Amino acid sequence: MATHEIPPTPKNYTIWYAYAVGSNLDLNRVLDTLVDEEEAFTESRSDEIFSQFFGRLEEVEAIEKTGQRIEVALGELTKLVGVADDGTTKYGETLENFAGKLAKESPLEDLRSLVDSVMQETREMHTHNKLFASQLKQSSREIITLKKSLDMVRQESLTDALTGIANRKAFDMHLRNAVRDAMESGDPLSLFMVDIDFFKKFNDKYGHQVGDEVLHLVGRVLERSVRESDTAARFGGEEFVAILPGTTHKDAMGLAERLRSTIATRKLHSRQSGEDYGTITMSIGVSLYKPGEPIRQLIKRADTALYAAKEQGRNKVVSAEE
Repeated sequence: MATHEIPPTPKNYTIWYAYAVGSNLDLNRVLDTLVDEEEAFTESRSDEIFSQFFGRLEEVEAIEKTGQRIEVALGELTKLVGVADDGTTKYGETLENFAGKLAKESPLEDLRSLVDSVMQETREMHTHNKLFASQLKQSSREIITLKKSLDMVRQESLTDALTGIANRKAFDMHLRNAVRDAMESGDPLSLFMVDIDFFKKFNDKYGHQVGDEVLHLVGRVLERSVRESDTAARFGGEEFVAILPGTTHKDAMGLAERLRSTIATRKLHSRQSGEDYGTITMSIGVSLYKPGEPIRQLIKRADTALYAAKEQGRNKVVSAEE
């Protein structure tokens, strides 16, 4: 960490400790690439890597805290129901006692006393029920709020913080579901992987803040290019992926080509200073799911096609099937 001037923050210690002990091969591969390319380990890059490989820790902590709050709210609700049940039981006993004394044809004075007693119990029961209803509404609102909090935690755990699209965890989940559906229905399933060409050089020239804005742009364009039933995700670094259920290989190639062309023709400039950043290009690899093949094989074939696109001069779409 000292050699590469990496700040000694808790997140960085977590990342590089895991790297040192070799507990996660995918993490080591990402960090080795950063070191080999002499890419600066910025705060945003640290957050991205931590979210990708250790974000589950934060998610679990948030869920545990929310779960504890739900447990407290349910405990209070149980108490309220218990108190209400006690009050109802007491009121029922009063009515039974009243009915029993009426059956004995008690004197008029005794009946007046009994009626007054029942009226008093009824008024108390009414007040008690109003309080119970108010407390019950409050508890219900608290539980609804906590449910929304859990939903938000889950959504954040599946979203890439920088680009706002699905993250690697969400990609893995959606791809498993898409493969299962394709196996059951027999419909085609296509996948393409995208890599921004010469992104490190772009970062070195214009700075990581501008680089982050470019990543955000690519993520937004990718998400707008696919259908609602598709999944656009950030795979890591400057790599993006798209899962295309019900899409033939030909249609996937056409979509990838339109995406490549859209990005390649965009003129980038600073909104503040007007500085011209030129253009960026992307290389894309497309693969079609073969029923029964392991998911990692589908990803590997798209990745192989992606690297073939780079070897053929970049700014190209290459098919794994060809």
